[in-house]
Amino acid sequence: MQIVLENIDWMIINLALAMLGFIFGWLFFYTKKRILSFTFFILWVIFIPNSVYLVTDLQHLPEQWVEVSLLAKLLLLVEYGLLAFLGVVTFIVSMYPVDKIFSEFNLKRKNSLKLSILILVNLFIAFALILGKFQRTHSWYIFTDFSRVILDIATVFKTPILLALVFFFGIVINLTYFGFKNIIHISLNKRGR
Repeated sequence: MQIVLENIDWMIINLALAMLGFIFGWLFFYTKKRILSFTFFILWVIFIPNSVYLVTDLQHLPEQWVEVSLLAKLLLLVEYGLLAFLGVVTFIVSMYPVDKIFSEFNLKRKNSLKLSILILVNLFIAFALILGKFQRTHSWYIFTDFSRVILDIATVFKTPILLALVFFFGIVINLTYFGFKNIIHISLNKRGR
């Protein structure tokens, strides 16, 4: 039971980081002043990978599974299931404002351009995910240890297995986004967003 309780701390921190991507995406969408809008967009780019990162935290479940009682196993399933669900939802809802803005730039007529941009954005998110998962590069390092971020980026580019993982997760993230976005976007459009 102790493990279940200890998970709550880091899960809340990771969820808060995922919510920053959501918040900055919506601030970008609603802000009319260009400089502020651009600032929120950059912050969105920095923090949106944290939403997908929540799903990768499922890696901790097997090692914890063998250490707990039956009741704690059920709680772990709920805990990790909720975390993964929130990861997918915060990712798709965080992408919505940017997707909507691309639509407002008359990319509707150039649907293949919009699709290409969204695929590239999701590939960038996969790159950032690998950067965080394997290089342990956190979003806030852009502000606190920028030289480390540059070195970690170079390491990913020089490591074939990490690049392969970027493309693998890029495919998974794109399939997830394009597979589920209509469900959430329809719901948001009904609310007048």
